Amino acid sequence: MADPPSSESGEQLHSQVGVEVIQVEQARQILADAIAAGIPHFVFDTRGREDRESIFREIRNSIPLDPPLASSGSWDALSDSLFGGLYETSGEFVTVVWMNAGWREGVAGDLLTTFQIFEEVVALLQDERATAGKPKRVLVYITN
Repeated sequence: MADPPSSESGEQLHSQVGVEVIQVEQARQILADAIAAGIPHFVFDTRGREDRESIFREIRNSIPLDPPLASSGSWDALSDSLFGGLYETSGEFVTVVWMNAGWREGVAGDLLTTFQIFEEVVALLQDERATAGKPKRVLVYITN
């Protein structure tokens, strides 16, 4: 796998972390750097809504899913669709930014489940076996 692209300041745009909670200002800079580096990027905004329907709707409207999701009935289906859609995205690197997630210490429920799904998908996309020898670095940034 190639080295991660760097911003003009030399900072790596992708790390090994996978999913990270950051400030909105940082997310804006990361998006600007991804655009400048030609890295595919996807942004979704749940506007502080924490319910499953809102999260699924915003992901469906913002991130490529393969196969497409018709409902918010299954977390497993979301995971599979995110994996397929992000894997099919061109390039070795992908940036996803989840704006206004309402993230806070001790979060539970649908927010935590979504976070865990992103962690799982990111790990699988970096796995040689899961990707048939074509891993992809996906970094997901979550803002409040």
